[in-house]
Amino acid sequence: MSRPPFPITAKSPHLRLIKTAQDNNQPRPEHRPALIIRGLAYPAETLMDADEEGCVSGQNLTLTSGSADASPTQTAFVWDNDALPASQLAANEFQLMKSALEGPEILAGANGSWLSILAVFHVRYLARDYAVRLGEVRLVSSKRLLTLEDGSTLVLQDSEDDALLYLQDHEDQQVVRQQAPWQPQGSTRDHVFDYRIEQFLPRQASGLAVKSVTVLEQFCSYFMERPLSDVPENSIWVPAYAPISWGWSMRVEPTDSSWTISRRKLMPPVVGHEGWQLPQWQSNTLSGSDQL
Repeated sequence: MSRPPFPITAKSPHLRLIKTAQDNNQPRPEHRPALIIRGLAYPAETLMDADEEGCVSGQNLTLTSGSADASPTQTAFVWDNDALPASQLAANEFQLMKSALEGPEILAGANGSWLSILAVFHVRYLARDYAVRLGEVRLVSSKRLLTLEDGSTLVLQDSEDDALLYLQDHEDQQVVRQQAPWQPQGSTRDHVFDYRIEQFLPRQASGLAVKSVTVLEQFCSYFMERPLSDVPENSIWVPAYAPISWGWSMRVEPTDSSWTISRRKLMPPVVGHEGWQLPQWQSNTLSGSDQL
């Protein structure tokens, strides 16, 4: 696949850090019972009162599959904020300050043109009770196709409504993308998650002129957190916020020297109302796709 003439990730491999401050104004009791930290391993008997559906015994996050292990073991992790009463859970706070879709636009480079859109999420995170790092798992239901001059279609991607792990190209090996540096307990940080989605616009395919390029995609951004542990296997990624859905429905057509957008529909980011969820997938956007 050709590389776009612009960066497809944030300016660094990490989440953009806008501001950090130590949270010294929060009153803290001198003595309080130990609280359960979501994403840390505990002996199973410690979590006997927790809702079983809100606990897992392990986690599998790879480029080809994402799942949680619920089989009984000697240790377990709480992932859901409703698995225990709030009084028993440590309480960090993820705040979505602002979100938007920027674009779409057509960007030209030496190797061709690209249809592009940028999703931007402004986040504030308060690490009140434990040190943590943030990241995002991005899933997508995708259909991309070309309509050729003879009326036939060439399907580039069709997930058939299944959720796929979004990967930009074969150099993209990130499951949890734009991971932030570790954030110490007692601090507040402002970040920006931003990531460019793009589709190459070919003039020809299968020996025929391209009449139009269509992109129909519904994304779901899972903002995740991982608590700090000096034993890495005793810490897993768990939701920091409810999933956020957004998407775009586009058709572009070639002109003599460029491309024009003939259909445009944007689905602005919307926070889910069904509570926190664990992302699950069985494939990614590069498996079986026809990437030009």
